[in-house]
Amino acid sequence: MRPDDPYSPEVRLRFANPVNALPLKGAYPVALSAAASMPGEICEIQFSAGIEHGRIAEIGFRALACPHVIAAADFLCSELRGLAVSAFATVWTNKLMAALSIPEEKTGRIFLLEDALTSLGEQYAAEHEMG
Repeated sequence: MRPDDPYSPEVRLRFANPVNALPLKGAYPVALSAAASMPGEICEIQFSAGIEHGRIAEIGFRALACPHVIAAADFLCSELRGLAVSAFATVWTNKLMAALSIPEEKTGRIFLLEDALTSLGEQYAAEHEMG
């Protein structure tokens, strides 16, 4: 990364070609969707996930946000695919910030991604407690 470039090569790549952008490609027994936004800022994220046998079979995102958030959402989707639904509760901020060289001042926006993922996990838990 050049000293005058605010974006790491990984952020540039994922922003230019987000491979996990919505819509989901499959049909799943459980489909979840959650969104989060920052009041007063242009930062909105939506995740949708297809769940099979308690695992994240597919997850995608839609975002109106800066390149760091879009790259982080794409990275998260790649990391989550195939994991147990409990992974929605994982704290990802430090891993995202390090892996993508995201500046500290963007931490609040990265927390927003975790908020949306937590909502997905809560939805799944609520549906399975009732069912």
